[in-house]
Amino acid sequence: MGLFSFSKTAAGRTFSLSLAIFTVYSLTTVLRGLSVIGIQMPIIIVCFILLLSSCGSNNKRGNSLSRVLTVAFIFVVFDFVFFYTQAAAAFQSMSLQNAIGFNYSVFVSFFPVLYVVSGNLEYIDRRKFINFVYLIAAVTAITTIGGTFIYESPCRELATPDNVEIDRLYKSQNIGGYGFIYFLVLITPILIRDIFHNRSVLKIALLLVFGICILRSEYTTALLLYIVGASITFLLSAKSKIIKLVAVVAIIIFIGSLQDILNFASTSLSDTSYMMSKRFEMMTDYNQYGEADDDLGIRIMLYMQSLKAFLNNPAFGNLISFSPIPLGGHSLLLDFIGHSGLLGIVSLFTLIRFLRRRTPFYRINLKDPFIKATMIVALIIALINTFMSPELYYAILIMPLLADYSSRVIRAY
Repeated sequence: MGLFSFSKTAAGRTFSLSLAIFTVYSLTTVLRGLSVIGIQMPIIIVCFILLLSSCGSNNKRGNSLSRVLTVAFIFVVFDFVFFYTQAAAAFQSMSLQNAIGFNYSVFVSFFPVLYVVSGNLEYIDRRKFINFVYLIAAVTAITTIGGTFIYESPCRELATPDNVEIDRLYKSQNIGGYGFIYFLVLITPILIRDIFHNRSVLKIALLLVFGICILRSEYTTALLLYIVGASITFLLSAKSKIIKLVAVVAIIIFIGSLQDILNFASTSLSDTSYMMSKRFEMMTDYNQYGEADDDLGIRIMLYMQSLKAFLNNPAFGNLISFSPIPLGGHSLLLDFIGHSGLLGIVSLFTLIRFLRRRTPFYRINLKDPFIKATMIVALIIALINTFMSPELYYAILIMPLLADYSSRVIRAY
């Protein structure tokens, strides 16, 4: 009954339990404020064992344990070569526990692949699952909003923790950081779709809670992406040509009035959020004069650093280079090509093709406007930021489930 009755079979219930535990782990910040070795690793190991014990029983192609482990091994090798080695130099200044923790986060990154390849996603009751995800996300969003009234810029501090004790304090109170805030941005188009389907007052309230949480987090880029994602969703999903025309005109007016909008945002937020006000002011100066300073200037410099690493050796990037150029570390896409060059791009598409043949994960309805909006937002995030957080890896896992729980968007084998 309830949460763990996603599937009627024993293997399906075991799989559902592992998915539920992984959901709580990914979206409950307090768990990741605890010991990596003593708490976090055992949680993931339990999920791993439950997942493997469910393999091969529910799906028509009979994904055996050996098949799942083979795919996992291939992905781990890819992950190690093209992602782990990017930050290998950072381990020299890390404590042993932090180094283990970083390695473990890399391990978590291929967890979604294991879930998908197991084949049991087909047997999840998506309505129950999506409501469970919303519940966990809502709890963390509410505690995060509360934390922003108690502490000064806690979400921002979690993005770049300089004080371990403060970091643990915020996490112990379930205040979400970078990954959680951008997770909310990513699932906004799916939540809007849910609202379109059933006009639920609770879902509308949840959308507002997510928006308030993003606003209070002081992540300027996340706030802009939240607005952009919602706007693109309404534009792509509108059936009336008149509504589409109005949406296009509104976007044109928005672009034409961008300078005034940025000025207004900077002025109106000066009393409530100095950091966001300052960031909007930087955007205003860049939009008006083409000059970037402070944080925006540093970010653009980091982007160019990764691009230079790619241009220095387009074939292999820093992966095979006698004079490697340090990566900027602020763009998943630019860092990836800077680290591995064209070799990494070819390897990535080869891996995707390999996965597509063994799982329905990528066979989602790409014509769906809500999926299009989500993919656009995800690509923007990958271009201007990184995906190196459990919440964003988790988002990759659940998107096919959240895409359309009322119909079989993911086809059967």
